[in-house]
Amino acid sequence: MEWVIAATLSAILFTIVAVLSKELMDHINAVNFTAIYSLTAFILYTPIFIYYLIQTEIQLSGIIALFILLSGIGNILGMLSYNYGLKHTSISIAMPLNRIQPVFVAIIGAIFLNEIMNLEKVVGIILVTIASYIILLENRHDPLDPITNLVHDYGAQLALVSAIFFSATSVIDRFVTTNIAPELYTYFILGIMAITLNIYLYNKKDHHKQTIINELTKYKKLYFIAGLLTAFAYLAVYTAFSQAEASKVVPVLQLQVPLTVVLGKTMFNETHILQKLLGAAILIVGIILVI
Repeated sequence: MEWVIAATLSAILFTIVAVLSKELMDHINAVNFTAIYSLTAFILYTPIFIYYLIQTEIQLSGIIALFILLSGIGNILGMLSYNYGLKHTSISIAMPLNRIQPVFVAIIGAIFLNEIMNLEKVVGIILVTIASYIILLENRHDPLDPITNLVHDYGAQLALVSAIFFSATSVIDRFVTTNIAPELYTYFILGIMAITLNIYLYNKKDHHKQTIINELTKYKKLYFIAGLLTAFAYLAVYTAFSQAEASKVVPVLQLQVPLTVVLGKTMFNETHILQKLLGAAILIVGIILVI
């Protein structure tokens, strides 16, 4: 069950990164922020990549290289839509919506990877979905409020879109990490995200280089921590994918929800915390059934 430990560690690290992201994006747009902190993660992870590269032989077929590229692009789109969502809505709304990935992963995994769906896993996925609904329920007297809120809340919509992108990449990640070492795969994905975003912004904005310098100078500690934690969060989750089915790993990542809800109350004074914690408790039961 080493994959459970790896997935749990990843959930904790991604939660901390989400809180840091909320803090940093108060003064910078989501695209610039994503470009800078993914570049930081890529640079900080380079020594680890070199260490494993010396010890591991890389054999990339054309199909594996293609899927690595697709996963990198999917992660970019997922990160951008999530960070934009996080900027425009509360963290305890964006994170739970982003965590509705098990439903999508179960469907995609069953279709493309022939992952087995048993009764316990189905019940667990249903509980995760119900829990997410409870967490989103802002108006206790109107059960349809989350749907109404989703229609009008641009940030919530983007968070849901990010869940779809991350679900697709999760299935790809499972496939690729069974063919190459997760330590190497992490570097490839971080590299694709960092290089693609920064080249795009550099060509679009003449002052992008100066923006990077200013941000890293003013908030170097926060970006260092966010970049380092992001690198290890990706390494942890890819390690989990290399050892277990995507439809098992992704539900464990739902542990981010109760952690984020607590931090959202502590740091950002967000509302309906007890209700969201109830939803988080149901969510955890769903995770246990899936495992």
